[in-house]
Amino acid sequence: MSKYFIAYAYFASGGAQGFGNIEVDRAYPIASTADITELTDAITDAVRREMRVPTVNIVILNFREFEPDIERQNYGADSKDNVVSIRPKS
Repeated sequence: MSKYFIAYAYFASGGAQGFGNIEVDRAYPIASTADITELTDAITDAVRREMRVPTVNIVILNFREFEPDIERQNYGADSKDNVVSIRPKS
């Protein structure tokens, strides 16, 4: 199982436009433009249903495969213990 973070731009009927992201689980890794087309179609349908608009077009801007699941200690929903450091842009 491959898990991806996908960033996209959307253009909806009525002039709405913006950016979004979605997490996608796939049975096999992205390996071709056919896979990207399949993802685009699936994400377009999901965004259309979520926005409740008749038509929407999306453009995948980027995607990144998540690291494989490893055993992690969960410190609780409010805990920031897993954040090592945050540096502002220089």
